[in-house]
Amino acid sequence: MTNSKLKPTTTERPVTARGNRARSLPTLHTIPNSNNTSTTKTAQSSPSSPNYPYHSPHAAYLSPATFPDLPVDPKHWSSSDVATYLAYCLRLYPPAMVRDLTKFVRDDTSLNGRRFLRLKEEQLRHMGFNERWIKLIMLGVKALRRESLTQKILANGGIMEEPEELVEEEAFSDATTTLPTNVTSTSPNLNSDDKEFFNRDSTSIESTSMLSANDKEFIRHQLANLEESLKKSLSSSPSTFIQWPSKLSFSSFSRIMLRSPKEINESKSNYPYSYGLIQGSIIGGGLMWICMKLAAKYSIDLIPRPTSITSVKDSKANSPTLSSKRPSYLQDQRRNNRSETGSLHKLKSIHRLQTGEGAGSGSGIPSNVSTRRFSISFPKAFHPAQRKAAKAAKNKKYEEAVTWLTRVLEEYPDSYSARCDRAYAYEATGQIDCAINDLSVAFTLKPNKAYAWSVRGEVYRRLERYEEALSDLDKALSLEPDNLLALKNRGYIFYYRNSYEQALADLDRALQLEPNDPFILKIRGDIYLLQGHYDQALAEFTQVLLMEPDNVPVLQVRGDVLRMLGRFNEALVDLSRVLQKEPDNIFVLRIRGDVYHILNRYDDALADLNTALEIEPDNVSALQYRGAVYMTVRRYDEALADFNRLLQIDPNNAFALENRGDIFIMLHKYVEAIQDFDTALELEPDRVCTLQYRGAIYYQLGRYDEALVDLDRSLDLKPTNSFARRYRGAIYRIKQRYDEALEDFNKVLRMKPNDAFTRRNRGEVGDINRMRKRYDEALDDYNKCLELEPENLSILEIRGEISRELGKDEEALLDLGKVLEIEPNNISVLVCRGEVFALLHRYDEALLDLSRAIILAPDHFSALKRRGDIYRTLERYDDALQDLNHALQCYPDDVFALRIRGDIYRSLEQYDKALVDLDYALHLEPNDSFARRTRGDVNRMLRRYNEALVDLDYAIDLESKNAFARRARANVHNMLRQYQAALTDIDIALELEPNDAFARRVRGHAYVKLRRYKEALGDFNVALRLEPHSAMFMQARADVYCMLNRYHEALFDINIALQIKPESITILIARGEIYLALGRYSDSLEDLNNALSRQPNNTYALRIRGNVYHALKRYHHALKNFDKVIKLEPNNVYALADRGDVNRMLERYDQAMEDFDNAIRLDPENSFALKNRGDVYRMQRQPEHALLDLNRALRLEPNDPFALRVRGRVYFRLKQYDKSWIDLNQAVQLDPNNTIGLYWRGALCRKLRRYNAALKDIDRAIELNPENEA
Repeated sequence: MTNSKLKPTTTERPVTARGNRARSLPTLHTIPNSNNTSTTKTAQSSPSSPNYPYHSPHAAYLSPATFPDLPVDPKHWSSSDVATYLAYCLRLYPPAMVRDLTKFVRDDTSLNGRRFLRLKEEQLRHMGFNERWIKLIMLGVKALRRESLTQKILANGGIMEEPEELVEEEAFSDATTTLPTNVTSTSPNLNSDDKEFFNRDSTSIESTSMLSANDKEFIRHQLANLEESLKKSLSSSPSTFIQWPSKLSFSSFSRIMLRSPKEINESKSNYPYSYGLIQGSIIGGGLMWICMKLAAKYSIDLIPRPTSITSVKDSKANSPTLSSKRPSYLQDQRRNNRSETGSLHKLKSIHRLQTGEGAGSGSGIPSNVSTRRFSISFPKAFHPAQRKAAKAAKNKKYEEAVTWLTRVLEEYPDSYSARCDRAYAYEATGQIDCAINDLSVAFTLKPNKAYAWSVRGEVYRRLERYEEALSDLDKALSLEPDNLLALKNRGYIFYYRNSYEQALADLDRALQLEPNDPFILKIRGDIYLLQGHYDQALAEFTQVLLMEPDNVPVLQVRGDVLRMLGRFNEALVDLSRVLQKEPDNIFVLRIRGDVYHILNRYDDALADLNTALEIEPDNVSALQYRGAVYMTVRRYDEALADFNRLLQIDPNNAFALENRGDIFIMLHKYVEAIQDFDTALELEPDRVCTLQYRGAIYYQLGRYDEALVDLDRSLDLKPTNSFARRYRGAIYRIKQRYDEALEDFNKVLRMKPNDAFTRRNRGEVGDINRMRKRYDEALDDYNKCLELEPENLSILEIRGEISRELGKDEEALLDLGKVLEIEPNNISVLVCRGEVFALLHRYDEALLDLSRAIILAPDHFSALKRRGDIYRTLERYDDALQDLNHALQCYPDDVFALRIRGDIYRSLEQYDKALVDLDYALHLEPNDSFARRTRGDVNRMLRRYNEALVDLDYAIDLESKNAFARRARANVHNMLRQYQAALTDIDIALELEPNDAFARRVRGHAYVKLRRYKEALGDFNVALRLEPHSAMFMQARADVYCMLNRYHEALFDINIALQIKPESITILIARGEIYLALGRYSDSLEDLNNALSRQPNNTYALRIRGNVYHALKRYHHALKNFDKVIKLEPNNVYALADRGDVNRMLERYDQAMEDFDNAIRLDPENSFALKNRGDVYRMQRQPEHALLDLNRALRLEPNDPFALRVRGRVYFRLKQYDKSWIDLNQAVQLDPNNTIGLYWRGALCRKLRRYNAALKDIDRAIELNPENEA
C-alpha cells in the first residue's frame, strides 16, 4: 500500500518514476482533532447546533484523502493499523465516529497486518461471526491483498515482463513527478492551516477524533445499556463463560470481541449456546448498535439513496467542478479514487458539497439531496430484478422480462446490456417501437458494442426490412465476429434471398457457437432440402426434433423428406404425429395420401385425400394425387372426373393431361389420348412419360417411325427407361435390326429379368454373348443348353469359367469339380479351380491344384504365375520370385507376371528393381491399373510425390473402386498436406475394405493434421482392435493422446509399444517427448540420451533434448543441441524456430531474427516462427512488422493464446484499444489461467476505465499465484 501525495497544481493522476507507480488506496476521511481548531468552539456555541460538538470544516474538505500514517507494507501493520483499515473498509461514517470505534478494539488485540492478510472465512465463522460481518471483513482482507500485490505487479512492470506500454502511455514528467512528502511553502493553493495539517507528525496527535468527553460518555452510556440488556437475557442461565467486568469499558469490550483461539475453543465446546448468543450479540449487535446510535445522534444516513437520479443528472450541467457523469456525492468510492490526488480546489468543492455550503445557490447540486450521505452501489448482476428478468427471458416469458428489466433500468438507467435485453424482450412481444427506442438509447451509450446492432438487425428482419437488417448485422459481426444472434439472423436473410452458400457459411459458424440451436438447424435443413441434399436435410431436422419433439413444422417437413428418400413407413410416423396436432393440415393430408398410395394402402390414401378436398375442394395437388389413386385401382371414371376438374382449374397442367391421356389408353380411346399427349408435349416437350406413352400408342397403331422418334427422345432423356426400351427393341426386331434389338432386350432383362414381353422377343445368342464377354447373358444361354445336355463337359467347363468371371465362385467350383471327377488330370480345369480357391482365400487347396498342374506340365505358364501370386499373398517372397522368374523366362512380355514381381520387389523395398518391372509392364499395357497403382506407391516411398500422383490418378480413373490405389493416393495427399483430398480417398477405400487397419492409420494421420483428434482417435482404436500387437498403431494413438493433452494415456500406449518393439529408437524418442510434456525432465533426458547414444546424429532426438534444456532454462545446453541439428540439417525448419526462441529468451534478438527469417523462408506457414518473430518485433518496437507476422500466424492458428496476447499488446501500444480488447479477451478465454493474459487484460480495462473488470482480472491473477512477488 502506497502513501498518497497531493499534487497541488493538477488534477491528473500522479505517476512516479518507472517501477514506483503511485497507487492510492480507496478514500477514507481523515479528520484533525477538534481540540486543535477554534472553529469547533464556534460551532458548539451556535444556538442552532445540537448539544454535542459540531465537526470542524476540515472534516469535510479534506475528503477524500488517504491515510498518511499507514506503513507502506501491510505485513508490518500493527493491530491499530489493521483496526483503522478495517473501519475504513466497512465504510462507517462519519470519520470521527469511525476513529473512536476503532480505538475500542485497538488496545489488546493481536490481529496484526500479517495475520490479517492470512485471515480466512472459516476462522471468522469459527469465532461466531454472522455472515454479513464475515462478508464485510473478508472484503477488506481481499481488497488489501489485491492492493498489496497490485503494487508489486505494477512496480515491477508485470508478473513476467516489463509493461513498457503502460509506462509510455501515462502522462508524466521526469523526476519532478515524484511528489514531496511534505507540503512546502511553495504550494500555491494551501493556506497556513492546511499546510500545518498536512505537514504535522501524525504520531503527535493523541486522537484524530472530533469527539469530546461528552461524546465518549454518550458511547459509554450506550455500552452500559448493551451490557444490562445482555445480562438480563442471560439471567436465566446458572453459569456463563464470560466474567463480566463491573463496567464494560472500551478495552474490555475489545477483549470480549477478540478472545484468544484457545479461549474461543474452550468456550464453544463447553457453552456452545451461550457462546454463540453472546459472541454474536456483542460483535454484530454491539458495533451496529453504536454505529446506528451515533448516526442518529449526528443525523447521518449510513445507507441513503438519492431522491432522484434525474435531478442529479440535471445538476451536472451547472457544476463546473464535476467531470464525471454523475455528481461526486453519488459516485462509488472506486470512481473517487481517480480524483484522490486532485487539486485542493476540487477538495474544497467537495467540502462545500458535504457541508451544504452553496447547495441550491449556484453550486448545481440539488438541495433535496443530503450532503452528509454516501452511496453504496451494488453490481447489477446481483440485483434481484436483473436475476428475475434473466429467468423470465430464459423461460420465454418476455412480458414478465420487460417488467423486471424496467425495474432494473430505473436504478441503472445507463445500463447498456439491460437496454438491449429489454429491446429484445419488447421485440419478442411485438412492441417494435419500444424496442427501437431502447436500442437508440443503447447506441448512444456504447455505439461500438455488437449486442444492440444484432438485436436491431433481428427487429428489422422481422419487419422484412432486409437491407437495413443486413446493414446492422454486418456491423455487429464486424465488431464481434462470433455474435450468435447476428449470425443466425444474417443466415436467415441470406436463406430468404436464396443466397444459400452465404447462408450456410453464417449458420455453420453459428452452430459452432451453439451446436444445439433448433432455429439454426431448421433453417440449415431447409437450405439442404432446397439444394436437393435430402440426407443432410434429414439429419438437421432429426436433430431439431431430438430437442423439440413436438415441433409441428419440422415434423411436417421431415415427413416429406423421408417420402422423397423412399423411407415411407418413417414418413408415415411423422406425418401422422402432425395430423394428431393439426387434423386439418391440407399439405400433410395430401402428402400422407401419396405415401399410402405408394405403400398400396389405397383406402387410407383416399381417406386422406377426400378429407383434404372436403376442406379445400379445388386443391390442385390433392385432385392430382386422388386421380392417380383412382387410376391405380382402375376406377377410371372417377379418375377422369378428378383430372377433368383439375384441368378446368388449370388448363395448362401437363401432369393432368398426361394422366388423362393414360386413362384414355386404358379405355382404348387412342385418338383422345394422342390429343392430350400432344397438348402436354407442347407445354413441356421433354416430359419422358408422355413421350413413352405416345410412342407406345404409335406402336399399337403400327406407326413405327413415329414411335421410334418418341422412344429415342425418351431414352435420350432417361436411358434407364425400361418401358421405352422394350417397345423400341420390339420395333427393331420387327425391322430386323437384331443387334440393336438384342442390346435393348438384354438391358431390359438386366433391369427386369422376368419381363415376359422381352423374353418372347429374345433368341438364342449364347455364343455371341460369350465371345463378347457378356457373361450374364452367356451364362443364361448355357444354363438352357445344360438343361438339354447335363453331362456336356465342355459346357460345364465354360460355365465354370464364366461363373468365376462373374464372382460366382461356389457355382464355379461345383462345375469344375464335376469335370475333374470325370477327367482328374485336366490341367486347364486344375488351374481354373486353383484360381477359384485363391479367390476364396483357400490357399492350401489352391496350391494343391496348381502344384499338381505344374507337375503334369512343369512349364505351364498360367500355373506358374498363379502359384507365384499366391506365394506373394502368403509373403513367401523367395518361392514367389522363383515361380515368376521361371514364368517370365517362358513369356518375358507377360504383364501379369511382371506386375506381380514388381509388387514383390516393392514389398522387399527393392524399389529400383520394382520400377524396372513395372515400367516395362506399363509399356506393354498402359491401362493396367494394378501396375499403375503399384508404381505410384513405389514413387511415394521414394518421395517422388508428383510422379506418384500421376500413376495413382490414372489407376483410379481405370478402376475407381481400387482400395489399394485410394489408400496409396491418400498417403501421398498426406505427404503433400492435402488432407481433405486424403480423407476423400481413404473414406472410399474404407467403404470398400472396412477392416483395412493400414487405411485406418492413414485416415487417422489426416485427421491429426486437420486437428480432428477425436476422429483420429476413433480410427486408431479400430486399427488396434484389428491389429492389437502393432507397435506402429500404438505409437500413432499415443501421438493423438498428446495432441489432446492426455499425456498419461499417451505414456501408457508408448510403454506398450516399447514392450512390443524394445529396440525402436523412434518409440524411445517419442516417450522422451511425452516425459517433456509431463514435466518429467530427468526421465525425458534419460530416454533421449539413450537414443542418442545409439544414434548420435538423430536430429529429432537432438531437437527434443534441446527443448528439454529450454524448459529447464539451461539455454546454452539447448543451443548446443539446436546448433548440431542445424549443422546436420541446415534446412530443418523446426530446429531453426526452436533456436530462435532460445535466442529470444536470451534477448539475443538479432540472432533470433536470423533464425526466424530462415525458418519462415523455408516454411512460410510455420506459425511458431511467425508468432515468435512477431514478439521480437514487438520488443524492438516495430509494431507494423509485428502485426504482419502475428496476423499471418493467427490466420494459420486462430486460437493460439500466445499470438493473441502478443498482438493484443501491440494494439495496446498503438492505442487501438478495441482491437487490443478483442485479442486479450480471446486469449484469456482460451488460456484462463495465464497470469500474463489476465494482467494485460486488467491493464487494458483500467485504461478503458472499466475498473471493476480490471480488479476482477487482478484478483484472478492473485488467486492463481498469490505468492508471486513480481
